[in-house]
Amino acid sequence: MRKSILIKIAIISVFLMSILCSCGKTGKGSDSPQPTATIESNSGTDVSKEPVYSESPDTNETVIPAKSPDSNPDVANQTSEPKNNEESTGKLDDSSIRIVMDKSTAKEGEIITAKIVLDNVANVAGYQVNIKYDPNVLQAIDLDTGKPLSNKQMPKSGDILVNSDYNVLPLVSSNVEQGIINFGKAYIDVDKYRSSNKPESRGVLALIGFKVLKEESTTVAFEDTSAMPNAVSGTYIYDWNFEILTNYSVGEGVKVN
Repeated sequence: MRKSILIKIAIISVFLMSILCSCGKTGKGSDSPQPTATIESNSGTDVSKEPVYSESPDTNETVIPAKSPDSNPDVANQTSEPKNNEESTGKLDDSSIRIVMDKSTAKEGEIITAKIVLDNVANVAGYQVNIKYDPNVLQAIDLDTGKPLSNKQMPKSGDILVNSDYNVLPLVSSNVEQGIINFGKAYIDVDKYRSSNKPESRGVLALIGFKVLKEESTTVAFEDTSAMPNAVSGTYIYDWNFEILTNYSVGEGVKVN
């Protein structure tokens, strides 16, 4: 059993690094740090720890045979659906990923909460996003502690891709000094997730706090980067068959002040 789990972790890690860490020629927009990770696990099953970063990722793609449908776990205590009175986040189709702010105006020193919201994307098993903001106007913070977010710190979890039964793998490589937050999550035990017949398709992926440093107009948005080749406007989403998805829309940048 332990050997089987370790093999799954190795396969999924190679797959994730091939899409999350490859340095391709097709990315556009401003460059961000390239996340490279090796995974340490003492027990062979606990992979929810922050990964260790190295300089030489293995970028060979691993193809895993597709299997069949459905999953939705016991989830954390965040609200998964944005309310109607939450701020506009841009043009959307039925399937989408977007940034939703709890307010559109704030004074210096106030905290704004940004939710990364997924809608109607079937059988989600992993994602990565690259978010750009102006660090001279906003400071990314940990919503639990109020302290500035560090470059290797995951934002606060939402209510999907959080089920520990499927072994959650976080990946993060941000550059908050440059106003870049780059992170993702994935389920390791995809077979168990798929066989549960409870697919996750909508909810909050993460929550990020922004402290207002200057009371002036600015934007928080997903943005392409050369560290994420072939991304959809700075986002990757893949399903429990390891299919990289592209048939979803990405919300436009959210303005503050």
